Amino acid sequence: NYNENTNITILDSNFTNNTSGPVGINSNVNTNITLQNLIFTNITFSGYGMEKSVNSTQIVQNVTYINTISSGTGGVFEASDSTIIMDNVIFNQTSSSGPGGVFNITNTTVNATNVNFTDCNASNGGVFNTLNSRINLTNVNFTRCNTTGGNGGVIASTNSNITISNANFNTTYARSTGGAFSIRNTNLNITNANFTNTKAGSPGGIVDFTSSNVSI
Repeated sequence: NYNENTNITILDSNFTNNTSGPVGINSNVNTNITLQNLIFTNITFSGYGMEKSVNSTQIVQNVTYINTISSGTGGVFEASDSTIIMDNVIFNQTSSSGPGGVFNITNTTVNATNVNFTDCNASNGGVFNTLNSRINLTNVNFTRCNTTGGNGGVIASTNSNITISNANFNTTYARSTGGAFSIRNTNLNITNANFTNTKAGSPGGIVDFTSSNVSI
């Protein structure tokens, strides 16, 4: 648990078979956290995901997350009023019982480059569940990401802005709407993307949208 106005750096470490309460890394107001060259394996949390941020900044570089599970929301990141910057990151088998298999975010910006998401799932938003947020993704791959009951096999979004370039979506599925995206009042701009075997149980094999601007 890191309090206000704190700078934290965690380097060159492996974390395996850890179980905790609501959150593993809890960063409060005006906290800056840098994670570099780390591997997290078999991490289970009750409540929020592994990293909870409020009005904070996280930099994540060369980090691998394998089999991280949240019984609440956000399989890895639960964030509000924060910024998350990542490069060269792997998410493999991350999940939450609630929304956001990797990210459950509000009023937050995510800038991610060179990231792979494989076998991520949640009740809603297999990778991202967003509200009033901004997502910028470059050179990303989504493979077998899905929802267990809700919308948006990759992203479920409300009142947000999403920009994605150089992306592959392979075998993504939503049990309800939007095999890749289910968006409301959201701007979605995608360039240079491949969609293979994206499906939904209800309308929108790739995108289900309402009151949104979509460019693919």
